[in-house]
Amino acid sequence: MNDTERQALFVVADISGYTRFIFSNEKEISHSQMVIRELITALLDEIRLPLRLIRIEGDAVFLYALMDDPERPWEGESEGLASNLITLFQTFSDKVSELTIHKICSCTA
Repeated sequence: MNDTERQALFVVADISGYTRFIFSNEKEISHSQMVIRELITALLDEIRLPLRLIRIEGDAVFLYALMDDPERPWEGESEGLASNLITLFQTFSDKVSELTIHKICSCTA
């Protein structure tokens, strides 16, 4: 199989409003960066095959899954992929709640 031509699914997990959030107040930039780091780390801990990390860019996590991998037939992988995507959404939501509950300062981060 030619590695330059593959069927793949691309997933971009992007935090909406990141730029506005990170620069809302210069005093809060370090706290904002900590929040983003916590959210991204929580997502990275939940990525499961067939998803694979391409890279992290600011607030976005770029992932892919090969749809034509002969060792991992797509028919068998797609259900696990759907479950993993739901887990990623739930993990993000849970981490936001956790960070909100354990907030120790009064900044907007």
